Amino acid sequence: MNKKILACIKIFGIFYIISGIVPFANIIVNLFTPITENTMNINIYSPLVSILGIFIGYGLLKRKQWARTAAIIFSYLAIFAGIFLFFFNAYIIRFGVVFMLGIIQIYFLSRQSVKEQFQY
Repeated sequence: MNKKILACIKIFGIFYIISGIVPFANIIVNLFTPITENTMNINIYSPLVSILGIFIGYGLLKRKQWARTAAIIFSYLAIFAGIFLFFFNAYIIRFGVVFMLGIIQIYFLSRQSVKEQFQY
């Protein structure tokens, strides 16, 4: 596996790591902030999804097949979440961003050149 890593794999790997770190930072900030109506709700899934995001990002950067598969699954979940946001939420911009990120990730992670990067 001496090939140079493709830019899209680096971008998605870094994206997953950052999207895993940001919720942890938000949790820490919320722990020290007085509770108001604007305080974000912290649930049990937030740390779990954050940890998964960090592991998937690390796996993508190391070109692990399990990470590519997990990223594609998360992309499909993002598409469904985008559709859900469209029908049950007034924020149309969230729908567009979440939906398009899912589509873009599936497109790039399903390309033959990317699949070859994850071959053993």
